Amino acid sequence: MDAQIQAKIDEIKRQSERCKAEGRFPTSPTFTPKKDSLSMAIRTKKDADIFMAEIDAIRKKKN
Repeated sequence: MDAQIQAKIDEIKRQSERCKAEGRFPTSPTFTPKKDSLSMAIRTKKDADIFMAEIDAIRKKKN
């Protein structure tokens, strides 16, 4: 294996062992939730019920 790759793997393993010993687990910010307009509009159970009633009415009208 390439020496640079092996060195990086060893470094990551050392960091992992150090974090385990200290009891901390680093997290990576790979997932950032995105807000969409629907989730911003529906805030309460009442809002959700109104939205679902409108969807049902559209569905019935279409059939």
